[in-house]
Amino acid sequence: MGRVGIIIGYEVSRLARNNGDWYHLLDLAAVCDTLIADHDGVYHPRQFNDRPCWD
Repeated sequence: MGRVGIIIGYEVSRLARNNGDWYHLLDLAAVCDTLIADHDGVYHPRQFNDRPCWD
């Protein structure tokens, strides 16, 4: 199908150290309507607030 539903990261905070790479991933995930998950929760980049989906 050529689609990704979720990106699971082991230590997303390490990727966030490089803002350019982190924001590129967030932008791409938002455009493709893809969730991002780490050990703290599951996030939807299209949501305005930066909270896990279950909050």
